[in-house]
Amino acid sequence: MSFICLTPGEVGEGPCADFSRDTFLTVRADEDLPVGTSLRFVLSGETRADVELAQLRRGRSMRMTLPSQVCSHSGGGTLEIRIVRAVPAAGPSGMEVGEDGPYNLRC
Repeated sequence: MSFICLTPGEVGEGPCADFSRDTFLTVRADEDLPVGTSLRFVLSGETRADVELAQLRRGRSMRMTLPSQVCSHSGGGTLEIRIVRAVPAAGPSGMEVGEDGPYNLRC
């Protein structure tokens, strides 16, 4: 899976370098994503939000805004995006199978 970011007021869409509360994140499936795949947004070591992805086929993409919970009661920090897959043995929180970042977050 790969990520592309767009922050209004900045120059065009491109690789994610940092995030703000207005950043749009495009997720592109480099392979077919199984049902139950989600992104976990972790701010300075604290899980802030989980967003379930649509069952994306290879080559398809999905655009989303940064979840509001990420910046809630925060001035910013270090943001990591973790890839989580639903695995029955891992319990309701799933199993982290990858991550991207860290990024600077400005709230």
